[in-house]
Amino acid sequence: MEYKDEIVLTREELYERVWSTPMSHLAKEFGLSDVGLAKLCSRIHIPRPRLGHWSKKAAGKKTYQRRLPNRSDLESCTVHFRPRPEASEPEEEEPFDDDVQRCLAKAEALPKVEVPTALRRPHPLIQAKNEEHRVLSLPWDSQERHYEKLPATLCLSVSSDNRGRALRYFNSLIRTVEKLGGSIEVTEDYRQRSKTVVTLGGEEVATIRVRELYRQQPNPEGSYPKYDLVPTGKLVLDHGASGFESFHSKDRATSKVEDDINRTIIWWIKQLGWKRIEDRRKAEKEKRRQEIKVERERIREEFERRQQEEQSRLDLLMTDAANLRQSQIIRDYVGTVVRSGRYEPGSSGFDTVEDWTTWALEQADRIDPLSPSPHSVLDEVLREEDLPPAPRVCSEVVAEEELAPCERP
Repeated sequence: MEYKDEIVLTREELYERVWSTPMSHLAKEFGLSDVGLAKLCSRIHIPRPRLGHWSKKAAGKKTYQRRLPNRSDLESCTVHFRPRPEASEPEEEEPFDDDVQRCLAKAEALPKVEVPTALRRPHPLIQAKNEEHRVLSLPWDSQERHYEKLPATLCLSVSSDNRGRALRYFNSLIRTVEKLGGSIEVTEDYRQRSKTVVTLGGEEVATIRVRELYRQQPNPEGSYPKYDLVPTGKLVLDHGASGFESFHSKDRATSKVEDDINRTIIWWIKQLGWKRIEDRRKAEKEKRRQEIKVERERIREEFERRQQEEQSRLDLLMTDAANLRQSQIIRDYVGTVVRSGRYEPGSSGFDTVEDWTTWALEQADRIDPLSPSPHSVLDEVLREEDLPPAPRVCSEVVAEEELAPCERP
């Protein structure tokens, strides 16, 4: 999306615009709301047309324009507007993955799921739920022997009157999901509470629970509690224990949860497709972020390398310049000593001034970067083979009376 050019107006120019164009039109041009433009005019003391001004002017009636008050503190005031971006064509929606598209096409081709009036071929999860209900119906002293052996079961919270309907609905929902290659399983959350999850395309797409809506019924005055929860017979397919504010499907005035099985499953498949698209975008964004990070690091290392190379060249230049200056000082000093004739033989280890002069000028040439360097003992390196063999040392320390003389080479 491209932004329009920024609009810059002085206080006087804005005053003229306010009194020549209705505020609603002017606000759209400046990318503001009517209230925002009105607040701006009040802040910089620009009077605005009163209510009905433009209607009177359109009818040819006389109108009154209030003058702009003089404010010394606002003489150089300018106002900058950045209009809102122009609406661009919507981006094409990214297609779902191939397996999601196949699953979606298969779900859309399914006939409307009809929930039978009697529970036939119950799914193992439904059988486990019936077994749990049977155990919980036993006397309290008999429940303990069976309850610990029961597996985690479907999340179902309904009254006994609605239990058969809820199980038939759950059974049809599970069978339909399995026809599409998915599954509904019972797992545990981080609090070790059982939860029922829907898996499609190898990924978890929803957490579900079937519960019944309740309403409050007041009890007789003076009794406790003041209200009882009475089942309404309406079922809700929500997101689980924390899903009271959102749901997948519920009984309505014109439809039941049984009528929404196809639509609910199609919605889950679309959510799977959107989730994969979002994951792909996040992966691409993270990949791009890593590429930018690597590029920034490369640029930083390249910059540091160039700085080090430049610093090395500068250090060499400074060293050569200092050595050249030092060699010139030495030559000037030698010339001064020779001209003065005050050299004392033997003071520097040389018997004659000529020998000392030759040596001193060689040292000047050695440090001069522009002259060939003559040989000097300072440039030599003492190697191990230039030394005589080292004496052998006894490797064992013994008492003084037992000490035998070491073999000499």
